[in-house]
Amino acid sequence: MHSNLEAAVLFALAPILIGPPADGPRWSPDAEFRTAPAAGAGGLDGPRLYPGAIELGLGGSITSVEGNTQAAVELRFGSFSATNGVLVGYEVQTSYAHVSALDVLGLEAALSWQRPVGSGGSYAFVAGAGGVRQEWLGSFRQARYPIGVDVGLRTLVGQRAGARAEYRYRRILNDPVENFTEHQVVIGLSLFFHNPPTPRSHSLPRD
Repeated sequence: MHSNLEAAVLFALAPILIGPPADGPRWSPDAEFRTAPAAGAGGLDGPRLYPGAIELGLGGSITSVEGNTQAAVELRFGSFSATNGVLVGYEVQTSYAHVSALDVLGLEAALSWQRPVGSGGSYAFVAGAGGVRQEWLGSFRQARYPIGVDVGLRTLVGQRAGARAEYRYRRILNDPVENFTEHQVVIGLSLFFHNPPTPRSHSLPRD
C-alpha cells in the first residue's frame, strides 16, 4: 500500500520536477517579475502571484450523509518564493470538523509548486502534505496522521484576492482499526499580502 502512495506522489510531481526540455523556454517567476511591463502596457492580461507574497485562506463545508451532518472549517497561511525557476509555496493549515459527538482538530503542512495557466491570473499547483489530526469522542482521544498530495487551481481576481479549488488525496495512518484512504474536494477563498498591486520592471531585492 505504501508503494502505491509513493508512486502516486511521484506521478503527480513528475511534470514539475522534470520541467520543459533543456532547449525549450522555461518559465521563471524571477524573470516574469523583472520583465513585467509597466502598468497600462500591453502583454499582461491578468493579476500575477509574485515571490514574497503571503496567502491567508479560509474554507468551509457542510456535508449530510444519511442523517449525519458534518461541518468543517479550515484556515490556511502560506508564502511563496522563487526556487530554480519555479514558484514554490510553503503552507500551514489548521482545520476543525464536527460530526455528531465527534470533534476533529487538524494541523497540516504542505510544500507546493505553482505554474501559470494562460494569462488570466490562474495557477495550477501540486503539493505534498502531511500532518496530524486529534479526535475527541467523549473522554476518548485518538491521533491520526494524514499524508498525501493536493492538485488544484488558484485563480486571482486581483492582486489582493482569489479563489482556489483542489482535490486532496490522503492516506490516514495510525487508525486503531485499519489505515484508510480519504478523498476530498475543497473550495476556498484567499487574501494576498505583499503581492505588488502593479507589475514592477526592476529586479527582486537581494538579501
